[in-house]
Amino acid sequence: MKKRRLTPIDNAEPVKSSQAIAAEITALDEAAAARADALAEMAAVRHDLLATGDIDQLQEHDTRGRRLALEGEVAAVRRAQLVVVLDEAQTAEEQGKRRAAYTAGELALSEGEALVSEYAKAAKVIADILARLAAAKATVAAANAALPEGAQPIPDPEHERSAPAEMMKPRKLTGVKRRWVEDEHTRKQAIVETPWTSDDPSWRQPAPTPSLVASVVLPGVSYGAAAIHRGGDA
Repeated sequence: MKKRRLTPIDNAEPVKSSQAIAAEITALDEAAAARADALAEMAAVRHDLLATGDIDQLQEHDTRGRRLALEGEVAAVRRAQLVVVLDEAQTAEEQGKRRAAYTAGELALSEGEALVSEYAKAAKVIADILARLAAAKATVAAANAALPEGAQPIPDPEHERSAPAEMMKPRKLTGVKRRWVEDEHTRKQAIVETPWTSDDPSWRQPAPTPSLVASVVLPGVSYGAAAIHRGGDA
C-alpha cells in the first residue's frame, strides 16, 4: 500500500484563536523566566565545580547549560513568530466580527425597508379610522349641544375606553398609637393602644385614558401633530 504524500494543507497548522495564541506566548514567557533562573543557578554552581577540578562533571554541567541556552534561543524565535501570528489572528477575528455585523446590517436594511412600506399602508388605514371616529365624536358633541326636551346626553364614542373601569376607593393607612396612662386611683401607669385609620396622602385616582383622536400621531400621513407641523402629506 502506497503512503499518501502530505500536501501543504496537510502540513499546515490548524487555525488557532487569538486567545490560544496569547496563551502559548504566556507559556513561553513563563518557561523563559524559569530557564533564566536555572541558568543563573548553574552559573553560581560552576564556580564550585571549577574548584573541584572534576572535568567530567564540569563538562556535563556546561552541556546542560548550553542546551538550556539553545532552548531559549529556539523559544525566542518561536515567540517572535507567535507575536506576528497573534496580530494576524486578532485582525482576522476583528474583521470577522465586522463582516458579521455588516451582514446583519444589510439584512436589517431589507427588513426595515419592508416595514416602512408596511407602515405606510397601515398608517393610512388607521388615519382613515381615526378621521371617521373624529367625525362621529363631532356629531355626538353637536347633538349634545342642542338636546331635545327630556333627552339624556349621548356618551362620547370613546367613553368605554377613556374612563376607568371602576372608581377605586382611596387607600387607607392603619396603625396603633401607644401612650402611657396613669390610673388616678392606684397611680399606676399602663400602656394604652389606640387604633387609627386615615387616607393615604400619596394615593391618586387613576387618570382617564386619553382620547385616540387627540393623542395619536401618525408621521408620514396627514394625521395628528406631525401633519399639522408639516402642513400636509409627506
